[in-house]
Amino acid sequence: MSRRALSLRAITLLAAWLLPCAATAATAPAIDVCVSIPPLAYVVDRIGGEQVRAHVMIPPGASPENHAPTPRQLESLERARLFVLVGHPDFVFEQSYVRPRLADRPDALVVEMAGGPQRAGEEADGDPHIWVSPRVMQKTARDIADALARRGIDVDRHKI
Repeated sequence: MSRRALSLRAITLLAAWLLPCAATAATAPAIDVCVSIPPLAYVVDRIGGEQVRAHVMIPPGASPENHAPTPRQLESLERARLFVLVGHPDFVFEQSYVRPRLADRPDALVVEMAGGPQRAGEEADGDPHIWVSPRVMQKTARDIADALARRGIDVDRHKI
């Protein structure tokens, strides 16, 4: 084999070996997003796709009044760059575990359904299950998209 053919083959093999590494380095890591309940994780995942990792704080079947976070959930709370909360006063979990951590995180972005505890109570006539309202979920989805965009996530607004 000629020297030129060997050089060309070596360059091709080197490029084939390095190209996947370059693509991986160019891809930004997914950001951590803590959500209170599974329906909010679904919205975050649909809007952010592979660019986000949603961590559910109150798993299916658990009560927001007495659920205590696991060590893994506490780690997720520390790593999260975005928090999506129900924001209803009956969600004791948010008051006890999330809000104290937010006080120490001025850089954290927070999305609260329907604008926070006071409005959430008004929207649902006191019912904490505010996420069952299509109007509230649509507004929350827009707020989540805006917050993800502020965190540098490429958001497809057609999914909202």
